[in-house]
Amino acid sequence: MKTAFFIGLLAVIAAVALSVPTLRSGEPLETYVLPREGIVTQFAAPGGEARVLTIEAATDVRFMRPFIEQFQREHTTTRVVYADFLSSELLHRATAACKARRAMPDLYLSISTDHLVQLANYGCASDVPSAVSDKVPEWARWREVIAFTIEPAVMVYNTRLLPPEQVPHSHQALIETLRGDGRDWTGKVGTYDIEKSGAGYNYAVFDARQSAIHGRLIESFGRIAVRTYCCSQDMVDAVASGEILLAYNVQMSYGHAAQRAGKSIGVVLPTDFQAVQTRSVMLARNGQNRADATAFVDSLVAPPGQQLARALLQPLEGATPSGAMLSKRMLAEVAVGPALLSSRDDARRTRFIKEWTLAVKTPPPESARD
Repeated sequence: MKTAFFIGLLAVIAAVALSVPTLRSGEPLETYVLPREGIVTQFAAPGGEARVLTIEAATDVRFMRPFIEQFQREHTTTRVVYADFLSSELLHRATAACKARRAMPDLYLSISTDHLVQLANYGCASDVPSAVSDKVPEWARWREVIAFTIEPAVMVYNTRLLPPEQVPHSHQALIETLRGDGRDWTGKVGTYDIEKSGAGYNYAVFDARQSAIHGRLIESFGRIAVRTYCCSQDMVDAVASGEILLAYNVQMSYGHAAQRAGKSIGVVLPTDFQAVQTRSVMLARNGQNRADATAFVDSLVAPPGQQLARALLQPLEGATPSGAMLSKRMLAEVAVGPALLSSRDDARRTRFIKEWTLAVKTPPPESARD
């Protein structure tokens, strides 16, 4: 009887030992759990695993793979787990984890820098050493949020179906093209669904601030029944397949990646003004591997990381792949800091999306079409 009791007790102790994580100093009680949502990619440690770096992001893993592999060449015993979400989904997950004081990934990475600024403002971030943050320009950092690339919005078009001489090169030219070039554009233009995409919403807000013709542009989208997409990659794929002829406000890096892959894609950086965003990182408050997270940020902003950005994305300084120089005025519009939160005001955001939706998704009466 006693033997059976002790055998049972040992079994219970073993089960508890397996279910309770071994804690290191400063770790939250619970361990980070891989998300069931999103697209999760694992990068095995080339030198045999000793640690794990977890990243939740709103950037396609295809762009970040070279940065991760570059990091792992210096940190050979770190496995990297990368989970990709829509920017709005990432913000929701991060906010919920922060408020509930649950375990968080080690690092957040997003094209919607305003989301990270909001999280940092809520106290959801961990400090980045000044030796790392000082490597970026002052406009590209605020508290714990560090920008490592910029992302201009471009128009992409199908080079097989749309001759270069018929491609608009400015916002005004796009309006005129959609209204009067004789082509039936109905259902042949795509843009972000700003209700679903944080990046798309930010680009649209930037457009509205920069141009008095923004209202005419979105009315033109309504006339031709513009198609809306969650993501830049989906828009580029739709253009390449001929599903649509042209996509508006696509992240430039996605257009150039399609060109490098040999797809029939042309890329136009508008000549009148360019909507711009930054891609940024933030160490999470309840991350469990702060050392590797800090080292990863350092690898992004150090010269080798910025050289890689020049080839794949767009570095913080210098010419774009299209040859255009980004002006100080443009960069001031996207400087990392509290000013980005002005577009996060709930009432303002709701009103803007409502007006945009009415113009873009509600066809005008027949008498109003031209």
